Amino acid sequence: MRWNKLNRVGFTILEVLVAILIIAFGLLALMRALSGGLVGSKKGYDITVATLLAQEKLEELRYSSWDSLASSGSRTCFPSPNENFQWEITVDTIDPSPYLKEVSLSIWWPAGASSQRCVNFKTYMAKYN
Repeated sequence: MRWNKLNRVGFTILEVLVAILIIAFGLLALMRALSGGLVGSKKGYDITVATLLAQEKLEELRYSSWDSLASSGSRTCFPSPNENFQWEITVDTIDPSPYLKEVSLSIWWPAGASSQRCVNFKTYMAKYN
């Protein structure tokens, strides 16, 4: 029996290696996309938590007395389970009106080994007689 190229059945080792290489690159790209999605999801989660904590802190200020509205002076940690988030409030009186205050709230949290992320919020509070 005579063998020629048309009578072969199966794959050569080179074809198998090329197929494995293509599959490996595809899986590598898929893994990078999934890890990037997880990192983005964590950033989104942290920003959402910081926004909710800021809303809570601003509501506390809203229901406090006018005379107690003052700058916090330093960063303060939130209670558990958000102890890695810190906040600082700055209150400034608007010059033309003693009945209007500008409140700035900053929220910090760790974003890696040696860096921090921050979101800033600003609102105005008025005193009504």
